[in-house]
Amino acid sequence: MRTGLYQLPPDIEDFTGRDDAMRALEGLFETAGHRSTNVVVSSISGRAGVGKTALATRMAHRLRPSFPDGQLYVNLRGAEAKHMESAEVLGELLHELGVARGAIGDKLAERTRQYHDQLANRRILVVLDNAAEAAQVRPLLPESPGSAALITSRAQLGELEEATHEIVLDVLEEDQAIELLAKVVGAERVAAEPEAARMIVELCNHLPLAVRIAGAQLPATGDAPLAVLAERLAGEHGQLSELRIRDLEVRASFALNYKGFEEDERRAFRLLGLLRAPDFSAWVATALLDVELAEAERLIGNLVRAEVLEVARQTPSGQVRYRFHDLLRVFARERMWAEEAEEAQESALRRVLGTYLALAGYAAELLEPQEAEASSGPPADRLSGVVERIQADPATWFEDERLSLIAAVEHASENDLRELTWGLARALAYFFKLRTHWTAWEHTQQLALRAARRAQDRWATANALRSLGDVSVQLLQFQAAIAHFERALSLFHQLRDRNGEAWTRVGLGNAYSEQLRFEQALAQFEPGLALFGALGDRRGLGWAFEGLAVVYRNQGSLEESLACFNQGLALFREVQDRRGEAYCLHNLGLIHRDRGQFQAAFDWFDQAQPIFRELADRQGETFILVNKGHMLREEGRHDEALRCLDDCLKVFAQTGDRAGEAWTLLHRGLTYQAQGEFERALAEFDRSRELFEDKVGDPLGLARALSGRGQAFAALGDRANATRTWRAALALFNELGAAESSEIERLLAG
Repeated sequence: MRTGLYQLPPDIEDFTGRDDAMRALEGLFETAGHRSTNVVVSSISGRAGVGKTALATRMAHRLRPSFPDGQLYVNLRGAEAKHMESAEVLGELLHELGVARGAIGDKLAERTRQYHDQLANRRILVVLDNAAEAAQVRPLLPESPGSAALITSRAQLGELEEATHEIVLDVLEEDQAIELLAKVVGAERVAAEPEAARMIVELCNHLPLAVRIAGAQLPATGDAPLAVLAERLAGEHGQLSELRIRDLEVRASFALNYKGFEEDERRAFRLLGLLRAPDFSAWVATALLDVELAEAERLIGNLVRAEVLEVARQTPSGQVRYRFHDLLRVFARERMWAEEAEEAQESALRRVLGTYLALAGYAAELLEPQEAEASSGPPADRLSGVVERIQADPATWFEDERLSLIAAVEHASENDLRELTWGLARALAYFFKLRTHWTAWEHTQQLALRAARRAQDRWATANALRSLGDVSVQLLQFQAAIAHFERALSLFHQLRDRNGEAWTRVGLGNAYSEQLRFEQALAQFEPGLALFGALGDRRGLGWAFEGLAVVYRNQGSLEESLACFNQGLALFREVQDRRGEAYCLHNLGLIHRDRGQFQAAFDWFDQAQPIFRELADRQGETFILVNKGHMLREEGRHDEALRCLDDCLKVFAQTGDRAGEAWTLLHRGLTYQAQGEFERALAEFDRSRELFEDKVGDPLGLARALSGRGQAFAALGDRANATRTWRAALALFNELGAAESSEIERLLAG
């Protein structure tokens, strides 16, 4: 698990009051990080704008020493029309905790178990901001003593039995509200006009958000008296009260502040309300407003100083991201609907989604080696600063913008902007594949498929189906993958798109290969190879050779496999496809391992390992360690093998990779067996068998675990259990057509 995770938003500099609440929370939480009994859970409830998030953030920053393993933060968006689902939140938290995307379970129950496993024996504070209801929160609570949760919600969460303490936050006392106003406008002004200050905070109903926004107007007007602000606020209050608008005092502050903006600031504020993402970068305003980047950054800065935008977070790469308070987002959208023509709204939306597409497409071109498709080059000059960041590290840019890009696909889909929907989904696919964002990859491609079918665009439909086939293979949903690929293949054939047909055949071959259906796999790889050769697509040829080589290796045809991997490796190096190169190096190591040429295998693995590390592919790197452990066992270096496999097991357990965990346990069982420790071997085989059968669905792994289990029973003198277990293994090996069936038959005969 990653350590030192501190995800809190910045502390609020002008935080005021709440001394009683702070003391209560501090007393409750300070010792929580050292307890060995119950988890401490506390909730803060109260109306919008009362300062719940500010209190929770201030408290969490203060408690950092008590929770040395990290502080997780998530905005649950409970006050918005579409709040975050618990499973979605857990997926993000698990990834932040170091679990590979492909290893995160699909179901809420599985993700909850993985989350609790990750937090086990850790002292972590989880801040759950803006919760909708108890049911949303419950799966997100830590279970390990020494950890704690702090929740904010507009509603009291009385049905959340886990909450050991609840604070209902009210508005500020008058003197505290005046103190906050003084921090915003200056103590001298407040001291000079105490009655006007009192009138302002009264009209704001002592709500921190309203006071902060109302006061933020004055610094821009120099020495303007507080009395002028008080009069204007009272006038706005009166107009709104006639309309009986909810949250009167907050809206009065909003409306007055909004009227005080320059026109370009008002337009920026209301058009930013278009965005669906939880936060955004300043460059987004460039596209929304059709202005230069420097102007967009100036406007964003002004809105932050006016307290209508806030800094949400800073990404690990150092990029600042902004967000609305939920009430302000609603107000911005109301102003947009009231003041912007429908055509202007649509134009702004097309501009921002089109800019996302241009940037994502450029980042994808840099990230994925290009062969058959020509590069479109960088987007417009006005985003040169953003383009430079993409050029320096496209994967990090994608990760920073990931949630915004997913929201952009959804937004395009909801507005029936079909080409933008499938274009964005297509641009994101390789990044999602590289960083194992399987759920997001599948979700965006489903939206792309729907848009393509609505448009009756066969090419876009075929591409979405092929991408869905690829992600289904990663999710081990092989029947779905085959169905997607076959539909895509039919469309590409109708369109006479030989490149699309070739890639689809390679994908279909991989799906069959994963199911050990080797003849069907070969029937796809061989024509795919011919198509790529005719097209002169060297990268495609590399992946066709790689898929073909895996089939040959699994069939025991090591010479044919070796030749294909060497051809693939040369092609990948020629086109600078680092991912393909690493896979070929890894597989070349496996061939030499299978031949018993361990030193050569170690050399190949040592070449692949740093590339996997460069690509941040922990799974690939750890599988190399598993195979090194296998070879150390074969060389009789049992203690070294166990140390290596122990390290692997920790990583797979942390990342939630059940397949990796199952294979590692199998190799540990074989190592204990080689040492003559048959009871320990049997325990490892049992754990491996359970994972292969219940979690992974890998018949070959299950057969090998049963084979080892039978040998352990035999060594312990339990011939009846050995025979029963070997028979189960033999049935699987025969079904798979595996050569190992002959060895089981020999054992049964003996």
